[in-house]
Amino acid sequence: MEIILLSENLTYKSFLRSEHGFSALIRHKGKKILFDTGASELFYENAVAMQVDLTDVGTLILSHAHYDHCGGVKKLLEINPKINIVTGPNFFHKKYSKNSVYRGINFLNEEITNHCEVSEPTEILDGLYVFPKPKIINKFDTHYASMTKEIDGKFIQDDFEEEIFLCIKENEKILLINGCAHNGITNSMLACRDYFGKFPTDILGGCHMLNENPQTIDKITEFLLESKSNFHLCHCTGVDFFAKLRAKTENCDYMSCGNQLTL
Repeated sequence: MEIILLSENLTYKSFLRSEHGFSALIRHKGKKILFDTGASELFYENAVAMQVDLTDVGTLILSHAHYDHCGGVKKLLEINPKINIVTGPNFFHKKYSKNSVYRGINFLNEEITNHCEVSEPTEILDGLYVFPKPKIINKFDTHYASMTKEIDGKFIQDDFEEEIFLCIKENEKILLINGCAHNGITNSMLACRDYFGKFPTDILGGCHMLNENPQTIDKITEFLLESKSNFHLCHCTGVDFFAKLRAKTENCDYMSCGNQLTL
């Protein structure tokens, strides 16, 4: 399997641009899958700069309904209108921060034709498993505090019921990819372990640890270290958390825009 980041908060390549967003192109067993589309059309512009063709991507997985993960959907549909789109349930609720700033998506349900909702672990392609919101075992590892959603004209605490994550299994390797892990990276890892019988060998994506309190950072760091997984972190993980984890294990690197992971 091969993964390349098309959108991320940082890049060290002069011919690419970065943004607060996340988008990863996956190549697996002759298939192309896109996981999120970043905050804008930047994912497409970077793909063009890297000579990556997105017109033959078969499946788009949208981790959750925030702008920095779904901002490029309209552009993708423009170049690839028949792409299959996978989301979690109730994906189209409007999303806000607690100060009522809109943080949601910029397209409607009616604008996509090939749409599938996943509400249980589902093998969507050979070796590719989409998981819905995991059972919240570790309540300390949930990241909802500043988020709301609108239902029937009322603003309520967002519990990210639509958030999904991906596991790719190939031989003895299991790669877990998440967008932000609002429901907790440790909870996603536990769901993976319950399904496959072991923790993922590798984890890619954001952990939403920006501005987390030190006690929570310590608990999650300890959990991750005990799992013996390899960590390829980015986006909303936060510099403090990444630095703390990296100081304790060499099995941790930062994935910026244009970086490639091959397993």
